[in-house]
Amino acid sequence: MTHLVYLIALLLISSAPSTAHRRVLSSSSRALPGWHRDRRAPRLSNASLPHPWLASLHSSRRIHLASTGGFQWNERTQAAPFPPPLARLLPPRTLLASASTASPPPPTPPPRPPPRPPPRPPRPPPRPPPRPPASNPPQTALPSSPPPSPPPRSPPPRPPSSPTLLSPASPSIRIPSPPAPPSPPPISANTTTPNLPAVPQVTSAAGVFDVRTFGAVGDGETDDTSALTRAFAAACGYYALYPARATLLFPQGLTFFIKSRSVEWKGPCNGQGLRVQVDGTILVDPRGVPALTPIIALHGLRYLVLAGRGVIDGGGQAVWGRASKRPYLVEIVKSSHVEVTGITLVNPPMMHLSVKYCAGVRIHAFSTASPYNSPNTDSIHIASSSAVVVENCTLHGGDDNVSIKGSSSNIVIRDVLCTAGHGISIGSLGSRPRRGCVSNVRVKDVQLVGLQTGLRIKTYQGGEGTVHNVRYTNVRMTDVTYPILIDQYYCERQPCGGKPGSLAVFDIHYKNIFGTTNYTRSGGIKLSCSPRTPCGRISMRNVRIQHSRPNTTLSPILQNAYGTSKAVVPTISKNAWRKGKLSRSKAFTISNEYRKCGGLWWALFLGPKGLGWASPSTTFDFAN
Repeated sequence: MTHLVYLIALLLISSAPSTAHRRVLSSSSRALPGWHRDRRAPRLSNASLPHPWLASLHSSRRIHLASTGGFQWNERTQAAPFPPPLARLLPPRTLLASASTASPPPPTPPPRPPPRPPPRPPRPPPRPPPRPPASNPPQTALPSSPPPSPPPRSPPPRPPSSPTLLSPASPSIRIPSPPAPPSPPPISANTTTPNLPAVPQVTSAAGVFDVRTFGAVGDGETDDTSALTRAFAAACGYYALYPARATLLFPQGLTFFIKSRSVEWKGPCNGQGLRVQVDGTILVDPRGVPALTPIIALHGLRYLVLAGRGVIDGGGQAVWGRASKRPYLVEIVKSSHVEVTGITLVNPPMMHLSVKYCAGVRIHAFSTASPYNSPNTDSIHIASSSAVVVENCTLHGGDDNVSIKGSSSNIVIRDVLCTAGHGISIGSLGSRPRRGCVSNVRVKDVQLVGLQTGLRIKTYQGGEGTVHNVRYTNVRMTDVTYPILIDQYYCERQPCGGKPGSLAVFDIHYKNIFGTTNYTRSGGIKLSCSPRTPCGRISMRNVRIQHSRPNTTLSPILQNAYGTSKAVVPTISKNAWRKGKLSRSKAFTISNEYRKCGGLWWALFLGPKGLGWASPSTTFDFAN
């Protein structure tokens, strides 16, 4: 009987399963216990097998016996030694024991169903709604507040997955919304509230910085200097794509006070510039501000706009007795693309508006107002700047209405009305600093009324530099003491004479100049030039200056001036102009002065027909 069992086992083992059978064995090995691919299963040696031919079979087929009682799939031979049913019928221990025991094999147990996943924990039942309070206080709403809106209704909960908790036929459970909180009781008539000061409600648009939001009071008495500094810092640090320019706003109807200190608004700023909008009034107490310093300084700004319909009052009456030791009112320094429009400056300690070291400045619709006897109150002071346009302005002051200092060029003054002051002045030049250079100046469509001087060029003796390429066109003057004046002996404080050298003045043109004078000794036209550096290339066309009293004759004064005249009243005789050529020493002196101002010495040379020298080639002219 034992040999029969071994023979059946040999027949079953020797039959190799097909490829499809291998797939079945592979899939069944995952589902049936005892038939798996455990590579860590212990191996049996040939000596432990009960029969020699089983030992040879074990060596040839490499059958691995698992400790769990089943044969294993061989990875290298890709064959199973027994099919799955035999693996259950003949586990290793039963197979080995069958060599000595002849009991029949046990019946095959039915296959086990696949294990089900553990059931999901049941969802907890919804919480019961809170019990409403036994008694609610009376719902009394304030008349000014709108009634509270009811809270949104929550959706009904989903039924749980377990049918034991809630059957499909059960109705859905709705959670009622919580009751609205009780409104505060109404304020009784006996309730007293403290009298608090009214806080102004300041609302600003995007990019607009109202100085009141930074602590400025605007009552004309409280010092707002620190608040203005904070407001400027916020406006200067503002950056946005639109609007590209921040606005520092002084609202209308308020008076902001700057007491005994200067305000310096220093850039550069973020974004595309800064707009200072003065619609109210700025009042200044200049008594504590150092001399020759600005009270309001705009420094290092690009795309600056100083505008508005307001007034800046310098309070200069308190310091006009200090001679020249006084501060300026407003100064723009080292800035570009500057626009000043709309505002009015009054009573400055020394100067109304000063423009220094700037490029690209436009001043229009601007006005100044100061007494005619206020000392050194220049309306517009231009120094070391280029590309400056002054137009559509009304200037009333006690000194130069427009003064052009050294190192300035490309200046246009047009459509300007001057009612008190010293007119349009170039200079003074040649003193503090000694070198002064002014070129390319256009004065057009200007009215001068009741002034001490009209069109003036003034230089100190002993100075260096040149004044050239200056054109006056379409100017009307009324009761001006010195309508046309070139003074190379200018001296503000005596003594000044005895100094060698002077600035060279040449290429000066007057055309369509009409007016009256109330001073007979001025002669209407006075050209007082230095013998060492005479004035040259002076031309006058269609000039008529008369005395304000009829039947009064004027005699023009010309000293060391080379030039020509046509249709000029009072008549300038030919003998009044210098004739002949310049000496080489004088020509060299003038050429040297021109070279100091950036020109070429060979641009000046001895010219024919008594004109002295040829004009330098200056092609710049942006006047329309």
